[in-house]
Amino acid sequence: MKRRADLFAPHVVTDTIPPTEQVDGKFYESKRAFRAVGRRLGLTEVGDQNLNRKPKTYTPPKTAFRDAFEKAKAEYAAGRRPKGGNVAFRVEITGEADARGGA
Repeated sequence: MKRRADLFAPHVVTDTIPPTEQVDGKFYESKRAFRAVGRRLGLTEVGDQNLNRKPKTYTPPKTAFRDAFEKAKAEYAAGRRPKGGNVAFRVEITGEADARGGA
């Protein structure tokens, strides 16, 4: 079996970083020390994610709603009613109640 690298552990994450200034005005070359100062000062470390972005939701086009409504209205006007279902009453498109009563 061929090894991927000549090193024993090629994927080591080091603790060193380029000199980076913390809010206390000092420069740190260690991630551990940099983060310890932040925690001590009550800071929250965040990544590069945009936390203010809202997740995208799917919104069907308005024409799909309109087409579905027009189709249902036409079928209802033709006298076709949905079969089954737990419907207490149905209201005509004109607003008048059908034989079962209701609004």
